[in-house]
Amino acid sequence: MQKEILEWLRNGQDWDAGVALYAKYGHNKTVLKNFLRKETKDRKAKLAYKLVSRAKLPESYITMNVNKLPKGDTSTGSVPNKHQQPKTGHSEQREESITLETASKAYKGKILFKDLPEEVQLMIVQRSTLEKKRSAAHQALDKVPKTNEEKNKSAREAINKEVDKYTGEINTLNTKIKYYEDNGKLYEEPKPGFIDKFMLNRNLMNLKSQRSKARAKVHGTETQNPIPDGPKKEAAKRKLEELEPKIEKLEKQLNA
Repeated sequence: MQKEILEWLRNGQDWDAGVALYAKYGHNKTVLKNFLRKETKDRKAKLAYKLVSRAKLPESYITMNVNKLPKGDTSTGSVPNKHQQPKTGHSEQREESITLETASKAYKGKILFKDLPEEVQLMIVQRSTLEKKRSAAHQALDKVPKTNEEKNKSAREAINKEVDKYTGEINTLNTKIKYYEDNGKLYEEPKPGFIDKFMLNRNLMNLKSQRSKARAKVHGTETQNPIPDGPKKEAAKRKLEELEPKIEKLEKQLNA
């Protein structure tokens, strides 16, 4: 948590990214609902204060020159690897914040948005925010030169990892939202040691969907040709190699 909030401070305290961090680590739902409204100077100052307090960082970090902020998690003294991936740049893009109002208009579920419990409404807002960030990452990926110079390969790898991270978080939210729609109650995290077959099944479906898309890019389908040779096709091949053991592991857990 501390490392993520430090990174947020160093990257210029982007409003949408800060709200997503508070949704992830904050505990006060009333405060979060306030942050989901339009960005203002006072709200932005309050958001920064809440985040640095939550991470147990000095309040002075809020106004400190970004070049003077410590690197890494101050609780461990760690610093980023000198070979860390270059910044992709898309995190600096400014987009209209996702609010309860905009999320309610986009929601196409079985239940009216206004009839959903507050916890599920906030999940939908968080999902929409992550989807916008993933879309921005895809746009940034398209702007990376297609040549195989090391810096371009590193940039593509960094963005693809970010896309995978967003996709995982979106899939988890989708599962919890769908669980409420189907069962009329909030999803409860299982106790340690308990195998949650509902969540495993949903994760397996998501991974198989990703595998189908990657296979289509590499091998094509009955109705479409494989994509041309190049960085995107190589990335799809690597994706297939990563997905197969994950799918196999989940299938073994479900059949145990």
